[in-house]
Amino acid sequence: MKERIHEQITYELKQAVRMDTITVIIGLTVTLILFAAAAIFAAQTTGSIVGGLTGFKATSVNAANTVIMWVIIVAIVAINWYAVRTLLNNRKQRSQLNEGLMKLYKDEAMDQYYDGSIFKGYETRYNLFAVMLAAVGAVSVITPLVIFIDKMVAL
Repeated sequence: MKERIHEQITYELKQAVRMDTITVIIGLTVTLILFAAAAIFAAQTTGSIVGGLTGFKATSVNAANTVIMWVIIVAIVAINWYAVRTLLNNRKQRSQLNEGLMKLYKDEAMDQYYDGSIFKGYETRYNLFAVMLAAVGAVSVITPLVIFIDKMVAL
């Protein structure tokens, strides 16, 4: 019976690693793609109309590009919030699974062969992934906003 419990816990741990990897890769990829799109739309929020022989120049704000930029920024925030929240929830679940595994090892007098401090490394990894996703998300939001504000100030 204990072998089945061990198999189930290790299976759950493997699934958790797979899901965390997928979450980080998809979160980063989608964020970077949306970042590029938001930066492009932010750069295109203003346009110029040059008229006739006088060289008259009028600058206008392109409302469609501005709205699209804001929608993309909201999407970036939502995706990164979800990814970070998922990682932090998975960190908690992994901690519970590791505690159960250590109890099983202790019951079988096998805890001397497995260093429990390894679990701190897992927690650090989750924290680093969460910080990395949050930082990339923050840069992906701030940069288009800086471009947008620069375009608006230049009017």
